[in-house]
Amino acid sequence: MARKDYIPYQDPDFVVWLENFSKKIANYTTTLNVTDDEVTAFQNYYNETLKLLNDVQAMKTSLQSIVETKTKIFDEAEKKVRDKAVIIKRHPNYNVSIGEDLGIVPPATGLGKSISIDQQKPVFSIAVLPDKIRLDWVKGEFDGVVIQSKRAAETSYMPLDKDTKSPYEDARPNITPDIHEARIYRMRYILDDKEAGQWSDEMKIYCML
Repeated sequence: MARKDYIPYQDPDFVVWLENFSKKIANYTTTLNVTDDEVTAFQNYYNETLKLLNDVQAMKTSLQSIVETKTKIFDEAEKKVRDKAVIIKRHPNYNVSIGEDLGIVPPATGLGKSISIDQQKPVFSIAVLPDKIRLDWVKGEFDGVVIQSKRAAETSYMPLDKDTKSPYEDARPNITPDIHEARIYRMRYILDDKEAGQWSDEMKIYCML
């Protein structure tokens, strides 16, 4: 049976390992003919990897915060607009021309239900966060989406969930811990409790959850 590599695979574990190596190698300068320059180089490598690891973690935390803030503000703005649109449309001076000018009615050439439902397919984006995969999708005139995925060695799409409000968050841990996992997602619209339109283009990411 093959032995495990003595250098850890995960970045945080490697930094801890490198700290031990860089500090203790100085004890063997004479015994193992290690030069002072090499000792200094290993210590510099440790300092640099530790800094970069902390920088990456800070960026991941910042990204998650930004995405969550973005979604909160977008949701608030959409709700305020929809609430105000209802009030506007009840005003005695309101007419369709005003609604079209404000963009609170579907334009005649828009992609609403006047376009063949059979030809429509969801559009979505993916954000890989430290503890989950975030799928932001466009609802349009539909009720929601069904979501399917393939991950790791899976060769067929498996049902994941139904969602009626973007975004969808996939917090499943990797099938094999500590190994980067490939995941492929696709969606299809739901209308009146039935699947409608085409499957979206598939999107693939790699994650470590």
